[in-house]
Amino acid sequence: MHESPADVAALQELLDRSYGAAGSHLLRIHTPERRLGVEQVAERLTGMCLLALATVTADGRPVVGPVDGIFYRGAFHFGSSPDSVRFRHIRARPQVSAALRPRVGGLPRLRPGLRADRRRAHVRLRDAAVRRRLSGG
Repeated sequence: MHESPADVAALQELLDRSYGAAGSHLLRIHTPERRLGVEQVAERLTGMCLLALATVTADGRPVVGPVDGIFYRGAFHFGSSPDSVRFRHIRARPQVSAALRPRVGGLPRLRPGLRADRRRAHVRLRDAAVRRRLSGG
């Protein structure tokens, strides 16, 4: 887990807010006993993953495509070419939605309502020690 105490607190606040806004259907099928703690969530999300990322065109059509993602410091990070259609959409409309594709034996986890950083075209991990830890090496 790479999250700082501040990252953990922010992630806990997000989880609490999301759970507090859950509808009656979700609350019937996802009881409090099944809810993961913030540390469990961060640990399960650590490492590289495949996200199905949805952006929106100027005329409101959703466009979904795969991106390699990494969960680091309490947030998902992903990259693409600065001149890609995906980043043109994000620069104009930073509201995105992403679904975490399951790992073998895992279940998908939805992340609606994310905001992408329109100033960044990609995330570059320059620190060799961090890259080794994230890759499991």
